[in-house]
Order: sequence, then structure tokens, then C-alpha cells
Amino acid sequence: MASEAANPERIPPLADGALERLVRFLPTFEDPEFIPGIARGGNDDSSGVIQWPWFDYAPAVTDFEQTLYRDGWIVAFDWGVWEDKGRALVTINGIESADLDDLRRLLTVIFRKERFCDGTVEVAFRDGTLLRIVQRTAAWNSTKSREESK
Repeated sequence: MASEAANPERIPPLADGALERLVRFLPTFEDPEFIPGIARGGNDDSSGVIQWPWFDYAPAVTDFEQTLYRDGWIVAFDWGVWEDKGRALVTINGIESADLDDLRRLLTVIFRKERFCDGTVEVAFRDGTLLRIVQRTAAWNSTKSREESK
């Protein structure tokens, strides 16, 4: 961790097989019937107490998040400072040309923001950001596979 503090831009390598494991989510996320989760709570129990709302994610989303953390897609860096660059990647179609480190930073921003604002991940599914990231990862995986077979 000390080396990361000394060089915040240094991103450790992904776990072996991380690209392949992330790409396995592509058919699920591309399915037009896929629902990432449901907003719950916020109901008045008739005594005046309102239950705090939360977002209940589908098992595939929970598995996806666990895969991100386990395989090193979520990285330690100052994501609050980088967030504007991530927003630019999303809005100017930069995801389609992003390198793996920027994809990892963008995933980190999305999943860390979820801790502060329930539903952030759902919005990233709804606007296509997470699908685009997984599709870009599939393109990287395909390129890597071609290079390894040479």
C-alpha cells in the first residue's frame, strides 16, 4: 500500500483470468429483459415512520461486484479527483477506446459512489455505461487472445 501512496497512478495488475471472468457477464447484461435491481423501501408504516429507501440488486449484479473486487478491477486511487475524466469517457464515447486502467478507474468510481448513493450502479446499467465497459473488456480480451495465439 505504501507504493500506491507514493505513486497514485500506478495500478496493480489484474488477477489471472480477470478479463475472461468479466466477459462472462456480457450475455446477461446484453439481454434486453435484464433488470439490474429494484428500488425498495421509502414506505410509510402508517405510524409516521418511513423506511429508508435502498436498491435491491439482482444476483448477477452482486456476482459482478464480487468479481470486480476479487479480480482487482476496483483499485485504490483518488477517484474523486479523477471523476471528471471518467464522466468525459462516458459522455464522449471514450469507453470504446479506453485502456484497461481507465476502465478499472471508471468501475471504481461507479461502485464506490454506490456506497454514498444507492442506485448509482443501477443508473450506470440504465444509461449503458456498465454494458459498454464489459463490451470494451470483451474487445480487449479478444485482442489478447489473438496475440497469445500468434
